[in-house]
Amino acid sequence: MKVGIIGAMESEVSLLKDALQSEKTTQAGPATFFEGTISGVECVVVRSGIGKVAMAATAQALIDRFSPDLLINTGVGGGLDEKLEVGDVVVATDLVQHDVDVTALGEIPGKLPGFPPHFEVDHSINAILESELAKEAKDISVYAGRIASGDQFINTPEQRALIKKRFDALVAEMEGASLGEVAYLNKIPCCVLRAISDTGKEGGAVEYEKFEKEAAARMAHLVIHALPKLKMS
Repeated sequence: MKVGIIGAMESEVSLLKDALQSEKTTQAGPATFFEGTISGVECVVVRSGIGKVAMAATAQALIDRFSPDLLINTGVGGGLDEKLEVGDVVVATDLVQHDVDVTALGEIPGKLPGFPPHFEVDHSINAILESELAKEAKDISVYAGRIASGDQFINTPEQRALIKKRFDALVAEMEGASLGEVAYLNKIPCCVLRAISDTGKEGGAVEYEKFEKEAAARMAHLVIHALPKLKMS
């Protein structure tokens, strides 16, 4: 199995790059792809940059050049549910673009014409990830739920409440559903994982600045731990 792992920011991929054995780099446009193995699993790790367009472009380049069997997007996100605490992990059950609005043409919020209302993930891989993350993450909680993506940093209680109500999502972030759309178009399984970097309880931007790097590193560590189980699946 070859796994493509994408994070938007350097903090989300630096530990993964450090864990690579027999590393080889390939430059494609603005992205640098790091190819090797992690715990015996063939991996390609890349930083996409922030936002849906950057994620989509990087994911397609990864698919075209490396033909991965699975795509994983790891990173941080803002919690929308009161049960979530900073550091908790959410494994996406599906993905929606919360900033898509074609309702004037009869579509439901989040749905583009010709596309499903949300993008599915690989549930068999998800089951392994949830189990392994729960074993390793002793001091945090692991949840499964919908992740909502948009080119916005969600900072106010009103924004959080609206996305949660409209999409029944646990997390808001800026890339996951874009990866889901690219995976859907290419018929490649994907999984999206988020460590909670902010909940709005102290102010989203304040919490994010305080906890982003710690949450990103934790998520990367958990992915490294879970990879060998994916190889055995």
